[in-house]
Amino acid sequence: MGLRAERRDREGRRRFSNSVLAVIGVLVLLAAGLGAAGALQGPKVRDAAINVQAAIERDGQRLVLEANQAIEPVDPANVRIEPATPADVTSDGGQIVIQFADPLHYATTYHVEVDVRGTSTGASSTLRHDFTTPDIDVRTLVRGDAATPDRIVRTSLAGTTDGAVEFEAPTIQEFAVSGDALVAVTLDDAKLPSVIVATPADGRSEPIAIPEARAIRDLAAAPGETIFGYVVASYGSENLLTGGGRLYIRDLADPSGVSKEVTGIGGAPLDVKNWAFVPGTTSVVVQTVDLQILVVDVVAGGEPLQVGQHSEVRGFLPGTVELVVADPTGSSTIDLTTGEIRQITLPPIDVGPGLYPGAFLMLDEEHFVEQFSRFDTSGEFTSALFLSRPDGIAELYRPPASTSRINAVCLSPNGQFLSVEVVPESGRPDGYTMNPGYTETTTYFVQIADGTSTSGAPGMSPDWCR
Repeated sequence: MGLRAERRDREGRRRFSNSVLAVIGVLVLLAAGLGAAGALQGPKVRDAAINVQAAIERDGQRLVLEANQAIEPVDPANVRIEPATPADVTSDGGQIVIQFADPLHYATTYHVEVDVRGTSTGASSTLRHDFTTPDIDVRTLVRGDAATPDRIVRTSLAGTTDGAVEFEAPTIQEFAVSGDALVAVTLDDAKLPSVIVATPADGRSEPIAIPEARAIRDLAAAPGETIFGYVVASYGSENLLTGGGRLYIRDLADPSGVSKEVTGIGGAPLDVKNWAFVPGTTSVVVQTVDLQILVVDVVAGGEPLQVGQHSEVRGFLPGTVELVVADPTGSSTIDLTTGEIRQITLPPIDVGPGLYPGAFLMLDEEHFVEQFSRFDTSGEFTSALFLSRPDGIAELYRPPASTSRINAVCLSPNGQFLSVEVVPESGRPDGYTMNPGYTETTTYFVQIADGTSTSGAPGMSPDWCR
C-alpha cells in the first residue's frame, strides 16, 4: 500500500472515530436531558385498589392509590370525587387512602382526582382514577292464579336482566337468597309448610328437614353467606304471626343437614317476635315476645349478648351494624360493635289531616322516610312517601296513578333506593295468611336522592327486604 493510500485510510478512521464520539456525546446529552425531564415530572398513579363489591355493601371501604414517587401530605380539599360522596383522606409516602363514609351507589362509575406534589422534585400533578361499582340483581315474588304457579323472578337494577324465572311452585309463601341458592317456603293443599332449597344454575330443588310446624314465617338469609333462618310457629301458637315461635338456623355448608334452634341465656328457649341477621356477620339479633333483645353468633356459638328491652326494632342504618329501636319515650341507635347507645330526636311529619302513618325507615340519624295513606268515604285510597331531613319535609314518591296505592316499602342495603310495592285499583288480595299480598303488584325502585324511578320488577317482597 502506498503512502497516499495509508494517509487516506488514517483520515477515514479519524473521521469515523470523531463521528462516533459526536454521536455518543449527543446521546449522553439527550439521556441527561431526559433524566432531568423525568426528574421534574410530577407523580403518576402506579397502582390502585378497591373492593367494589364490599363498597356497595358496607360503609368505610377504601380506595388505595399508589403513586410512583413519594408525595407531600394530601390536603382533603385537593381530592375530588364524582358523583360526590363523603370520604376521609390520609396519605403516607407515596400512598393515598380514600375511605368512603357511606356505601357507594350501584352500577355507577366514580371519577377520582387528587392534586399532589412530589417531595423530592417539588413537581405537581393530578392523579386520576376511575372505577365502576357492580349492578345488583333483585329477586321478587310473583303470585300466580289457579292456572299459573307462583314464581321467583330475577331483575337487575340496571336492566340487564329482566324477569328471568328462577323458581316456581303452586304456592310460594316467601323466599330468601342464600349464596347461590334460593330458599322458599311453599305450602301444600292443607296449607302446611315446607322449606325448599333450589339452585337456579342447574334447575335442581329439594326439600330440607324441618321441625314439625303449623306455620313458618320470617325466612331470611345472611347476604353472601350460606346461612339462613326461619321461625317455626308451634301447633299451640295462638298468633302465628308474632307469638310462640322458635328460630332455627340452617347452614347449607354444614354436612349434617340439621337446622339448629337459636336459644337464649343458658340454652333457654326463645319465643321470637322479630329477628334479623346483623349485616356482614354470622350473628342474629332477636327480639322476644317480652321485648328483650339479644345478639347471638349462630356460627361461633357462645352465650347471647343482652342488648336491652325495647318496644320496636326498626332495622339497621344502611351499611352499618347500628340497630334502630323505638320506645314510647323516643328512638335510639345501638352500635352492636361497641354497645354505644345514641338517642335520636325525630321531628314529626305534618302532612295534613286525614293521612295516617305507615311504614317507617331510618336512612341515618337525621333522615327518615315515612309512608302516609288516606282512605276516604268515596272508596279512594291515597298513599305517598315523605322524606324528613334537617331542612324540612318533602314528598318523595306517590304512585303515578291516583287509584294505585303503596302496599309495602323497604330500603336497599346501600341506602340508595326504596323498593316500593304498588298495587293498582284492579289488584285483589291473594289469599295468603302469612306474607299476604295483592295480585298485579309491581315493585318500583325509587332513588332516594330525587324520588325518581326508572326501573321496576313484577311482583312483591324483594329479597333485600329482610
